[in-house]
Amino acid sequence: MNGASANSDYTQDFSITVSRVTNSPELLSANTLSAWMRNGLLHVTGLTTGEVWSVYTVSGALVYQSIATGEEADIPLTTQGVYIVHSGDNSVRVVFN
Repeated sequence: MNGASANSDYTQDFSITVSRVTNSPELLSANTLSAWMRNGLLHVTGLTTGEVWSVYTVSGALVYQSIATGEEADIPLTTQGVYIVHSGDNSVRVVFN
């Protein structure tokens, strides 16, 4: 209770301060995974060394899986289509046509 009766309304004024965040770990861990076709290869950036990353067809079939040895990788794709690249909590879609 606020000191009034149980049947009375209660109000409280307060202020909210909004400030710009410039160096938050949550912002730095945003999806940095990117992938595109380059010279007949699937080029992937934003990988985390030591983490498993995978490539799937749009229907869910596993095409490729490896442990990242660096932040970037290239793999050959021979069949045109839509692919999903997945690493950690991030996924991106790539169209190869």
